[in-house]
Amino acid sequence: VIGFNNVSGPFSGGSFSGYSYSTNSGATFTEVPGGLPPIGTIVPRGDPSLAMQSGGRFYYSTIALDVITEESSILVYRSTDGGVTFAPAFSVVAPCPTPPCDFLDKPLITIDRKAGSPFLGRLYMTYTRFLAAGGTDIESCAFRASTGTFFGCTTLTTEDVQGSMPATGPDGEVYVAWEQFSDTGSPTGAAIFFAKSVNGGATFSVPGKISDVTPVMDPVTSLI
Repeated sequence: VIGFNNVSGPFSGGSFSGYSYSTNSGATFTEVPGGLPPIGTIVPRGDPSLAMQSGGRFYYSTIALDVITEESSILVYRSTDGGVTFAPAFSVVAPCPTPPCDFLDKPLITIDRKAGSPFLGRLYMTYTRFLAAGGTDIESCAFRASTGTFFGCTTLTTEDVQGSMPATGPDGEVYVAWEQFSDTGSPTGAAIFFAKSVNGGATFSVPGKISDVTPVMDPVTSLI
């Protein structure tokens, strides 16, 4: 199963979150018209991430927007038929009684599939929260993939950040990496940071720097 941003979907009654599935080991793919189904007035808006659990269950996360209230959310859909169809499973919502609203962006998911892990079957979702009042956070949430049981969310950093990516280790640990644009120790002011959890995503270590980086669109060093 692959997911992609589908700009034709919204104009034909569908959503921005498209997907295709293969039944022959990736030799060919079949696109599903309309992509993920909206949930009432909540419309999937792209930025897909997929993860697979044992038994062939697929999970698809996407940003979403309520076109009436303007509330931002991240939806997770589940497929039990090899990615042919997806149905809503669980979500994270940024409540917004009165706009402007916080915006949840760039969600990525992973599932702990390590035999012997104390958190086997737990799904981790990380994303960037753009605060309506200004600034950004990296947040991580944990669920039981098969049931959608919610274990809570935690904020990893409140720096100027974007683009978080989760991964699990052999003993159930969780690692999250992201790009940070407020590192005064970096020549370019940008660096890759990470944090680690050993208790199923309940708490994370103090962020540590992996490496300085040059932003792709840096006006001085980039040729783009």
